[in-house]
Amino acid sequence: MSDPGVPILGTVLRAWRTPTSEGCQLRTQDGSLTLYGPLPPVTPGCTLRAWTQGSTLTRAERVITPYELARTFYSRIRAPRQAAALKVLPALGPDPHHTITQDAATLASRVPPSLARALTRHARRESRLYGALQALADLGLPPEHTHALLNQYGAGAPAAFRKQPYLAIRHGIPLRVLDHAARLQGLSTFDPRRGPALAYELTRRAALEYGHTCLPLPVLAGELRDSHALDDDEAQQAIEDALNGQLLLEDAQAVFLPEQHRVEAWLADDIARLMASTPARVSVPATPGLTTEQRAAVLLAAGTAVSVITGGPGTGKTTTLRALLDALDAANLRSVLCAPTGKAASRMQQSTGRDATTLHRLLSYDGHKFSSGILPGDVFVVDEVSMASNALLGALLRSVRDGARVILVGDEDQLPPIDPGHPLAALTRTVPTGRLTQTHRQAAGSPILTLASQLISGESPAQTGVPFIGAKSAEDIVRLVQARQGQARPMILTAGRAGPLGVDALNLALQAALNPGDTRLRAGDPILVTRNNHNTGLMNGMTGLVIGAGKQVTCIIEDTEHTFSPGDPTLTLAYAMTIHRSQGSEWPDIIVTLAPEHERLLSRQLAYTAVTRAKEALTASGLRAAWTHAAHTGAPRRYSQLETFLKR
Repeated sequence: MSDPGVPILGTVLRAWRTPTSEGCQLRTQDGSLTLYGPLPPVTPGCTLRAWTQGSTLTRAERVITPYELARTFYSRIRAPRQAAALKVLPALGPDPHHTITQDAATLASRVPPSLARALTRHARRESRLYGALQALADLGLPPEHTHALLNQYGAGAPAAFRKQPYLAIRHGIPLRVLDHAARLQGLSTFDPRRGPALAYELTRRAALEYGHTCLPLPVLAGELRDSHALDDDEAQQAIEDALNGQLLLEDAQAVFLPEQHRVEAWLADDIARLMASTPARVSVPATPGLTTEQRAAVLLAAGTAVSVITGGPGTGKTTTLRALLDALDAANLRSVLCAPTGKAASRMQQSTGRDATTLHRLLSYDGHKFSSGILPGDVFVVDEVSMASNALLGALLRSVRDGARVILVGDEDQLPPIDPGHPLAALTRTVPTGRLTQTHRQAAGSPILTLASQLISGESPAQTGVPFIGAKSAEDIVRLVQARQGQARPMILTAGRAGPLGVDALNLALQAALNPGDTRLRAGDPILVTRNNHNTGLMNGMTGLVIGAGKQVTCIIEDTEHTFSPGDPTLTLAYAMTIHRSQGSEWPDIIVTLAPEHERLLSRQLAYTAVTRAKEALTASGLRAAWTHAAHTGAPRRYSQLETFLKR
């Protein structure tokens, strides 16, 4: 047991904060410790000074090291020197800034001359900025949260932050970080200046965590009262101060983050602009094999500027789309096919026999912004549009000329996009929509579609023909996979990351059983790209296979070979993935496992999306109670005013 009077100094490996637990894993000189108790705002890699009694934290404070300050300071060097500057910092000791400014001999021995000159020039020109970083750290603001503040105020950032720390909420700094800094400056959490920041934080969290573009005024006031102990007057004052200070905007009896309001309003304006235009006329010939509602959908899309074609699996969306594209080709119109993800675009290309691309590639997304130019093309067809957020669909429509057609194809019963907004829901109620409801004769008896139909209708699954195998742990799923000797490995889909049936546990257990070894990634492992990289063309959500692992990891991703460092955080195992991640993809054989520990995530839309990823074979797994709960639970409402804006 450690001496409660002597602090422990270590590096945070991971930290967690849940409604029932808070703590961290700390690497010290004596090894790794798991500690439980209240923490200041920390991130992996930062230094923590902790006072403990056994494994319980009695006090903890973050230590801002000179290296952290230097990394933030020299990350402000402009490209192309920035990457090289950050790469050499570890070679300059625990205080790189001191080495650069005070130890020319060491600098010259460890850094190429041209880069050394760039570092010293930056240190000399921006010396006041380094002082501001130090001052902000003394005020309790860690360096990773200072970029936007320094961009606005420069060397005056400490004075501005000291005067009103809570206004920094507009720069994306979490309220918890500002609360910690405010306490260090002697401010109480009951200080009225905190109220507007709290209203902003709740609205921001609603967007980032739940996909809302706004919150109705009564909902925000109720959250301030019920969850944060403000009385009616204080809640109203907090909202008014946030609006008056332009932290939030009010429209249609709802409050928005300014950026979310701009995106939603612009999307509505572009839809209205396109709908008011007159596209070229298209003659639709009779197409053998189309049902009445499929032909009606073709005629609708051929005759309107903006339209939606929606339907579940087996209703013939692909057949309808092919007939529509043939009619557009016959009219000498250039069609551009796209989808929100690489997998969805690849499926679209295979099913239509025409080139298709991702929306991000089409719009030349560079990791920060979309291109703003007008796209060449007469017709823009977006598949899997249920996955498109306000920002993504808005970026496309802003780039479509007047007189062009936009055809949006998707399944309105699937999950909404991860990012804020749910434009498909609003569009099916405001623009011409062709609904495909009739299941094809060859698909009507499918056990997969029978289960999907029961789930989306809110019925408890029963007598579907889909086998159910109970499972309570990752080992149960491993045994289920291993029992399929001689068969291709199925994809495992689950609702969440944590827990015994979460993605993390499943991936580790499946890798250990199916591809044992002692490295993080091994030849033969399926992998998932988790971050966009526009230098390599790799996008979040792409999948691939490791073909070599050593000093470098070599992967085949979408028929192209790529190399990574063994610890590259943008790659993760993909024996299993979350259902949200699976949208837009299909596999021949799938095991879907639903577990009670993911109850907060379960809904009929989630389960429906999961089972409809299976093309040929499906096994339901987990606990029956979790499947029943999912079938009886509708997806949480997603707040948006897009429909209101479109009807103005």
